[in-house]
Amino acid sequence: ESGAAGEKAVRFRVKDTGPGIPKGEQSRVFEKFQQIQSGERHVGGTGLGLSISKALVHMQKGKMWIESDEGEGATFLFTLPEIEGSRQPKKTAIKSKPGPVPWWKALFGIKEV
Repeated sequence: ESGAAGEKAVRFRVKDTGPGIPKGEQSRVFEKFQQIQSGERHVGGTGLGLSISKALVHMQKGKMWIESDEGEGATFLFTLPEIEGSRQPKKTAIKSKPGPVPWWKALFGIKEV
């Protein structure tokens, strides 16, 4: 995905099958200590999870938002800027010293390769 000024970004999506969040309540879901009640269902918690998540995403120069229709669940999306060279696999060489030759190999003169 490309963001503003042609920056590349990675997009994440978390979708649930809950009751959805009414359009009028969506602006509040990222506020501290807010819990949106839909119907009879009450979910416990402090109401901090989404505000902390959004703060962490913003600290990394990303964006977080919600897409939801009442009765159809909610989708929480966020993007993070792609780090230059992050798609290249890192090559790591591990050097280790050979361990002692097992006694039975030493007995028969077998050397480790």
